[in-house]
Amino acid sequence: MTDQIFTFGYEGLSLKAFIARLKSAGIQTIIDVRANPLSRKPGFSKRALSSALHDAGIDYDHRPAMGCPKPIAIAIGAMAIGRPIRAAFWPTSKARMKR
Repeated sequence: MTDQIFTFGYEGLSLKAFIARLKSAGIQTIIDVRANPLSRKPGFSKRALSSALHDAGIDYDHRPAMGCPKPIAIAIGAMAIGRPIRAAFWPTSKARMKR
């Protein structure tokens, strides 16, 4: 089996439902790319999320350098969804992952 990267959002999900979704997809490790891994939503801040994932048998790794830099995120907010996002984000993301 080859390694794959998936993206998962947690908007609209409880922590329990989020973890169930990860487990059903066979996810073994979460890489949290948020610059500030804080959330107003209970259970989704770094410490609580890491602990809940550990209890579920899923590894947690915080790597903000793999996320979208703020200037690009702001620019993306002004764009339509789709190709412009990939064009703006992926080239810089790939460069940062090689570091």
